[in-house]
Amino acid sequence: MNYKQLKSALPKAKIVKINNIDNYRGFYVELEDCFVQASFNEARFGLRCQYKAGFELTFGNSIVEHIYNKLKNQEKLSKNEAKEFYERVNLFSPIVKNAGILYDFREVLYRPEKVLNFFTLEKNLSKIEIEIFQESPYIGVLNLEAFQGKGLEIA
Repeated sequence: MNYKQLKSALPKAKIVKINNIDNYRGFYVELEDCFVQASFNEARFGLRCQYKAGFELTFGNSIVEHIYNKLKNQEKLSKNEAKEFYERVNLFSPIVKNAGILYDFREVLYRPEKVLNFFTLEKNLSKIEIEIFQESPYIGVLNLEAFQGKGLEIA
């Protein structure tokens, strides 16, 4: 099935073409002539929905292994890799079990001195890390002010 046939089969549906599949992050369907976002019942047309993380797995066979090994090699994560990291790793207990293997991210993350059991990608907190910290159940015990001082700044 190509894009034109799909568009005519679903005239009222919003079919979105993917211009750059290499950087695309999300579910997609591969047609004969292009890629489209999976926002319809693709099984009805005999199409297979796939997921793309938005990056190539060059440091491992799974997303978790790739991110762990990239951080271990002290390389910076891309935007899509960082999104996957925050979705898959709990910053309060950054140990992830994937395919029977435990990945201990505590070895490759930063730990602020004044805060127990919270880890960050870089020394300075990002906006998403602040949100994760503030939405945690530990916020009553811990305080965001504990991040202030000793060279630790909020980015």
